[in-house]
Amino acid sequence: MSDQQQQPQYPQSPTSPREEAYRVLMMAKRDPDLFQDEFGLLKQINFRGRFDLNLAIYLVSGTIKLQKRLDLILSKYLRKKLTSHSDSLITILRVGCFQLLPECNIPHYAAVNETVNLAKKYTPGAESMVNAVLKNIAQNIATLTFDELRADMLNYLTQYYSYPIWFVKELMTYYPEPVVEKFLRNGNDPQPLQMRLVDDAELIKQYLAKLQKMNVRFKQGKFLKNFIHIISDSNPTQLPGFESGKFIFQNEASGLVVELLNPLPNDTVLDLCAAPGGKTTDIAARVGSASKVTAVDISDLRLNLLRDNLKRLSIDNVLTVIGDGIKFASGEYNKILVDAPCSGTGVFRKYPEGRWITTPEDVGRFAVMQYSLVNNAARLLSAGGDLVYSTCSVLHAENEFVIERFLNEHPDFELVLPDWFQHKDVVGEDKFLRTFPGLKYFDNLFAACLRRKQ
Repeated sequence: MSDQQQQPQYPQSPTSPREEAYRVLMMAKRDPDLFQDEFGLLKQINFRGRFDLNLAIYLVSGTIKLQKRLDLILSKYLRKKLTSHSDSLITILRVGCFQLLPECNIPHYAAVNETVNLAKKYTPGAESMVNAVLKNIAQNIATLTFDELRADMLNYLTQYYSYPIWFVKELMTYYPEPVVEKFLRNGNDPQPLQMRLVDDAELIKQYLAKLQKMNVRFKQGKFLKNFIHIISDSNPTQLPGFESGKFIFQNEASGLVVELLNPLPNDTVLDLCAAPGGKTTDIAARVGSASKVTAVDISDLRLNLLRDNLKRLSIDNVLTVIGDGIKFASGEYNKILVDAPCSGTGVFRKYPEGRWITTPEDVGRFAVMQYSLVNNAARLLSAGGDLVYSTCSVLHAENEFVIERFLNEHPDFELVLPDWFQHKDVVGEDKFLRTFPGLKYFDNLFAACLRRKQ
């Protein structure tokens, strides 16, 4: 039966997390642009409980991330090439193989039996082969090694950690192999849940006491103490204070970018690529209600996400503007943030499909856009003002090279590390802020502070 005939349907009764994982993975195969929406909608599925929801999310994310390693393992136990099979069967085999990896801690009998059940439903006639292949892998997975690949480290890192070869090759031009390996390994971890609280010591103390009372395990931020990393499995929107606006979900790395900008009361601040608004709301809280923050984004849909956050957090000092940051030409500001659209190579952990749909050509197109954004922002910055450029990319083409070109073409600007920025652990001798490689819990962000000379 064809993939079209076997397209899974939304179930009406409590469903299997493995079946939902299969459905979302098939959707990603057919239309990658819809993947994030479908992935997010897993939270609305009628699962039996939170454990099943978490398992479905884990299977989808892990199977996509480790696709190359899974294919490498499967190729050892299949008689025919994996690519000779239908998309449905390939997806089922990958989901089953992923569950057999030692780091998954899933009982092998459950992984095999449930995957065979999927095969019976979506690839009838192939269940005996699926059963045999997965049982064979289960018997050998504990002793399976990939040492033969280490003779070619580029090939090993690409295959074992499961990334596109162009991306790994690019990283290896910047960093030594052990650093690259650590970075790639971290990118395969589950995405951590972090929140930003109001930056008030007493309120933070009270909130942490609530979490302790609820037996929610957490760690405070490494650099910014109003950022909290939730270690326990928790329903994010059911954490205390969500509806009343006590916190916003935001990674501490983003907070460091705002710390570099250092928005203060009475500053005139422009956030040129604002939505969905984590950094914008941080800026607004720092400048206070007496100051206005202008938040520009080209997408009204994304600006609605910012507006929702502003409403929930009771922030009323942000002016939202639909506009193209490359052409926006209203006002003069002494602090500007350009959190530029990018390839997302620093947040592949958060967006598992990103590593497979991002291309070197995309990186080049982003670099052109990024330069245009920072070039336009420079026109709006007052003398002595600061412009912070940031991305969630780890590639020089979108970071260092953009800044180098900008400084070459704008002699009235200089790259600075402001006195107020005390977190030197994330700043190199070149004055660039980088939260990579290897900071646990942190998104991989790049930032630079550009000051217009007086």
